[in-house]
Amino acid sequence: MNHYLFISLGFLLAAIIYFVVEYYIIQRAVSSFTHRVIVNGTRGKSSVTAYIAAGLRAGGIKTIAKITGIVPTIILSDGTEETIKRKGSARVQEQFKIIRTAWKKGADALVMECMSLHPEYQRIETKALKPNLYIITNIGDDHFEEMGDKMSERVESICSAIPKNSKVITISDDNIEQVRELAAKSNTEVIVPTEFVSEQQLPAGVFPQNINIALTALEIMGVNPEVVKQQIITYASTYKYPVRKIDSSNGNLYFVNGFAVNDPPSAEAFINYWRGKFNPDAGVSIILNTRADRPGRTKLFCSWLTESTYVKNIFLTGSHTKTALRILSKTLPDKIVSAEDSKILVQKIMNEKYTGDQEHIIFGIGNIAGSGFEIMDIIESKSKEHLR
Repeated sequence: MNHYLFISLGFLLAAIIYFVVEYYIIQRAVSSFTHRVIVNGTRGKSSVTAYIAAGLRAGGIKTIAKITGIVPTIILSDGTEETIKRKGSARVQEQFKIIRTAWKKGADALVMECMSLHPEYQRIETKALKPNLYIITNIGDDHFEEMGDKMSERVESICSAIPKNSKVITISDDNIEQVRELAAKSNTEVIVPTEFVSEQQLPAGVFPQNINIALTALEIMGVNPEVVKQQIITYASTYKYPVRKIDSSNGNLYFVNGFAVNDPPSAEAFINYWRGKFNPDAGVSIILNTRADRPGRTKLFCSWLTESTYVKNIFLTGSHTKTALRILSKTLPDKIVSAEDSKILVQKIMNEKYTGDQEHIIFGIGNIAGSGFEIMDIIESKSKEHLR
């Protein structure tokens, strides 16, 4: 018995030593960064993270950045990108590895997209990096399972990770007063972004809100926003546009990838934006990719689609298709086409008759995981051109 007890105590002691050493290394690494930034929020985190990193590089500051987004990626100090290869599911320890990597590479600044949804893990990320700048891009109707059903609960969840004696940048919307109240408890100042650019100054697909947040952050960090503004816009414009022309006998049929758009208000804005850029009179259909582990998101999208009078067809797919089909069949039975198999779904999209429309746009929304990737790959193979 004593033999096993000594072995157990040995493992416990080794674990304690490991975590103490790990904590020391992380703290030493963090203290070496002049600028430490965490970007949180519902939409636009990856873009804002990348824009800030581009601006810091343009300002001559050696910067490492990490985005989670669709594919987890580390952006090195020369602007090159490396995909992060995960063994298993995403874990918060991934952020600690990035901190060590940035330290070893001699970075002066580290910009990280918050990867956690659960409030306790968001707080762990903040405590590890000790950011002197915390950014909240926006707080929308999403992640109910982790952050709560009410908007006030989701605001409180994201704001629970606000660092003490720091600065927060966030947009001025209906949540701003609650953000100010919660930030005040941490003796942290809330700053609303300056309008450095307008939509007219930007290429299609680049949103002024994200650029303005990034430029405001850079100004706070001592980088002249007017000097690096054009370089950030140029960097942003290199991203692949989400519009594809589908090779179909149905005439001018287009696909716009918005699978990463996960809440109805953002989806509405996304559709209006691209419809306005492309053709305001074009017909609209929706591919709703569902997830069984996001039941709140499915119900919210179904409610939105029920009220969206301009949507002509609703193509349902994903692991929560049966629930979405049950909800939508009550009010929109004639508009629904469903298929859990991605190839079959795309074939149904191409075979559908979009009568009366000179041009028709299919918007993919809801979730990128699972069927979203598959549908994108299939449509890519059936697309004639990449629109700009």
